Amino acid sequence: MVESAGALAFGSDNVLFVGDTKGAEVHAFQLFPSAFTPQTNASLGNAQTFEGCDLVGGIDRKLAALMGTSPDQIAINDMVTHRPSKQIFKSFSKSFRVTAAIREPIDPGRWTVNLSASGTRQALVLNFPRPLDHALLSHMIRVVDPDQQSIVGLIEPDRQEKRWVFTPSSAWVAGRSQCLLDG
Repeated sequence: MVESAGALAFGSDNVLFVGDTKGAEVHAFQLFPSAFTPQTNASLGNAQTFEGCDLVGGIDRKLAALMGTSPDQIAINDMVTHRPSKQIFKSFSKSFRVTAAIREPIDPGRWTVNLSASGTRQALVLNFPRPLDHALLSHMIRVVDPDQQSIVGLIEPDRQEKRWVFTPSSAWVAGRSQCLLDG
């Protein structure tokens, strides 16, 4: 398992090499054609004048949203382009600050909820009084429909893990849906 991705390089036959700065190892991953999204329509800049276009604008904000943090906590370690597809691969890290342990149980009664309207795909939002663990937010909270069936959707912890955003894959159905805590 990669502990901390650093330098990236492509070898032959779609092998991605990842330097593990923390584990002091190099990992090789065979990527299959389905792993690539061709970027053949991307317009490229002029290497002589360094005039170009933004291929990935606001990447710090996009990575921060993905990791549930702010852009100032993200560092891009390396970037490599898969030449045949022109797809960009990035390694990045998220910094964090360790504070004193919190020994009180999580109290869902202190959470606030922004409800969604039935018939829409509007996000359901949970707000927390303090940051919660990213893994907890990604795997321990689930949403069920009135028949207690899990609702499929996209989970996005954000605001430095003080908010959980769930966007359903299809429109909300009328009735009482619930957020359940597993574990």
